Amino acid sequence: MTEIQTPDLAAPRWWMPVVALGTGAGCIGVLQPILLGLLLGAGKLSLTEMGVAATAEAAGMTLATTLAAFFLPLRKLRRLAGGALVLLLIANAGTIMASGHAIIALRLLGGMGSGILIWILMGMFTRSPTPARIFAIYITTQSILGLFLSQAMTAVIAPMLGFSGGYVVLCAMNVLFLVAVFLMPDSMGGRDTGILGLPPLLPGLAIVAISCYLAGILSVWVYILPLLKQLGYPAADAAHAVPVALAGQIVGGFAATFFAPRISPLRAWTFSILMVGATLVALAISRGSIAMFAAVGAIGFLWLFVPPFHMPVMLGLDPSGRGPMLVGPAQLSGTSLGPLIASAVVSDQSVRPVIGVALAFMLASLVLLMLATRVRAATAAA
Repeated sequence: MTEIQTPDLAAPRWWMPVVALGTGAGCIGVLQPILLGLLLGAGKLSLTEMGVAATAEAAGMTLATTLAAFFLPLRKLRRLAGGALVLLLIANAGTIMASGHAIIALRLLGGMGSGILIWILMGMFTRSPTPARIFAIYITTQSILGLFLSQAMTAVIAPMLGFSGGYVVLCAMNVLFLVAVFLMPDSMGGRDTGILGLPPLLPGLAIVAISCYLAGILSVWVYILPLLKQLGYPAADAAHAVPVALAGQIVGGFAATFFAPRISPLRAWTFSILMVGATLVALAISRGSIAMFAAVGAIGFLWLFVPPFHMPVMLGLDPSGRGPMLVGPAQLSGTSLGPLIASAVVSDQSVRPVIGVALAFMLASLVLLMLATRVRAATAAA
């Protein structure tokens, strides 16, 4: 019987290839407006199909990470990662030649490939001795890569290669990341590599709290520009809100990297929920541009500062690993749930109700988190 490899996941030689694969898979969210916008401009997609294609890719990621967490053990990972990159290569190359509903199907396929790579990344976090720190490195790297690629595609690649340029770059990345497949561990080893099934009730509540946290931020973020306009902020200043938020994200990722081994994950998450609520209220009642930039930057900061702490909180609630394996699906579903709920309350007359939606999600996240952790503490004490 072949002995299962047990890598030391504290060593960069093991976690860096997995983080690289996850970074390449995760940065697609930042690039979607550019990539799909180019297809729209080229007549390959209608406005409605553009939204459906974005939803299909997100749904593919969520579906793949969830099903993999339920049914796949953390073995034969090189084969799975290689297969995921092949799916991505087919999806990205096919998108260049397709149009309409075919692109939607290909983006669903590409999302599934990305989801498998994110599932492998989440599996590594469940076995890492420093999951918050490595998670912070992952999201910081993802933000920097996304910012760089978005600027390069807009300023250089699209003018040179047209609508296909962005997907040509993605294809090249897919091929390049095959190197990381050969360097990554083939099994996470350690505990039983088959962490399968639904988590117990208390970790399940925390999983929903994760979704609520990100849903709250994304419900405001997708409407941030029209919201700032309706709140009375100058249009010239509001136009700079997105770069300011992206800068806040990068700072938030670096801050999480620094503070991860130094502060309580539960306190970091709880305090950040309160800060998001306060920031949203300040955004709604303030009128100065400086206050607006501070609030938008804080939203970007808190967006990326908190997710690295989700995994260590989940590991404390569920050492079996079943709950922690669902952190990725929970985060992805939150980024879809927030905009979906927000879209149901906005109208052509006003997008202000999204602030109430976001505050409701933050309250739900706080209540669920406190319930899960307090009951767990009481049970342990008994």
